[in-house]
Amino acid sequence: MLQVLRSLFSLHRQFSLISWFSVLSLLCIVTACVVSSYLLSQFLAQQMLRRDGAVMLEFVQSVVDVENDKARAAGREPNIRDSHMQELFDHLAVVPNMLRTNIYASDQTLVWSSEKELIGKRFDDNHELEKALKGEMEIESGKTGKSQHPKNEHMFLSDAPVSFVETYLPLRDKKTDRVIGVAELYRVPNELFNTIAQGHRLIWATGILSALLLYFVLFWIVRHADATIRSQQEQLIESETLAAVGEMGSAVAHGIRNPLASIRSSAELCVDDKTSPAVRESASDIVAQVDRLEKWVRDLLSYAQPETGVAKGLNIAAVIHRVCDSFTRDFEKLGIVSSVTLPNALPPVIGDEAAFEQVFSSLLANAMEAMEATKNGGRLTLSATQPMRGKPVIVTVSDTGVGIADSRKAKIFTAFQTSKPKGMGLGLALVRRIVRRTGGDVYITSNMGVGTQVILTLATQAAP
Repeated sequence: MLQVLRSLFSLHRQFSLISWFSVLSLLCIVTACVVSSYLLSQFLAQQMLRRDGAVMLEFVQSVVDVENDKARAAGREPNIRDSHMQELFDHLAVVPNMLRTNIYASDQTLVWSSEKELIGKRFDDNHELEKALKGEMEIESGKTGKSQHPKNEHMFLSDAPVSFVETYLPLRDKKTDRVIGVAELYRVPNELFNTIAQGHRLIWATGILSALLLYFVLFWIVRHADATIRSQQEQLIESETLAAVGEMGSAVAHGIRNPLASIRSSAELCVDDKTSPAVRESASDIVAQVDRLEKWVRDLLSYAQPETGVAKGLNIAAVIHRVCDSFTRDFEKLGIVSSVTLPNALPPVIGDEAAFEQVFSSLLANAMEAMEATKNGGRLTLSATQPMRGKPVIVTVSDTGVGIADSRKAKIFTAFQTSKPKGMGLGLALVRRIVRRTGGDVYITSNMGVGTQVILTLATQAAP
């Protein structure tokens, strides 16, 4: 049954919530940031260019309406080829930041241009012009240069690389709402480009900062949740362990204690009887093994014992001295030198006397076994102090034993985890459970070949 419990509560490889979240959430947030920032940047640029084009269309159309009204007043039909329109076109050509002005008739023929070489040419393969002749304003942006002439009408723009906006403005007859021509304007709106660039920088900076804030906030929440889940999992495992220990302890107590008492009594008779030394030695071994089994039973029952919730004042110095005195002969046999340093007046700590005797008995037994394994004796140091009035009492138990391997440090407080071939793995688990019941805690530092130090912080009783 013990082997089953060890297998049940051994550590398994688990799903790492933090690792998966840190990678997948980072990928998702970065992807969302890049996509949203890109789409917003494109939307901003398009909307600002369209708004600029709409303003330009209103300006040009208002002047065309004036010229059309003049033509009707003179008995002429509005026509984009009308010579009276030349003055309008000449004014458009000298608008600031204007790179080129083209005027198309309804048959896609270029009837006027600031580049005289283009007048009279016809550009059939021009989808933007076709849409503009249907009444839709079209806007494109590009860059000039010798190697960058995607469309024929871009020739002669500029050999230097200059960013421009190409706007197709449908020109209408106000009376019939018929498109009579298209004005194609090549402009270099540097202020508009600077504003768009600032908008792009703002969008990307906001997106990156928002992504970082979101990632770190979510990471903190998930990390806190993961710690809570792990804590609750440990509590659940401990509860399941207590349930199993309780059942096992009850079975052991009822099934073994009475036979053990009978065996011990019979062995004690042999020890007291004047028989051969060999018989007495064997009987002594029987008594020792029975006591060892009895201790296992007590450990099981103590570990499964529920909290009483009653805070008692305990003279911890008296308990330490009493437990140390009980180990004196064992220490002498193994050549262990022990020293106890306690202040004259330690405040009462919260706890039960029998429980804390069990705590220090387990710690001294572990230290003794660790130093016995070195076969060179050793030194045990036990001290206590209270740094400040009203603060916990700190008790330190140090030994010069073999130490604890790094691979075992994570499991030293786990029930049924032990490296001793004859141990149950309840000693340190029981120590921490008893100390934590009273509001204290246990910390262990250890180095292989150097020794181990156990630090207990014990809650003190509040002054009346």
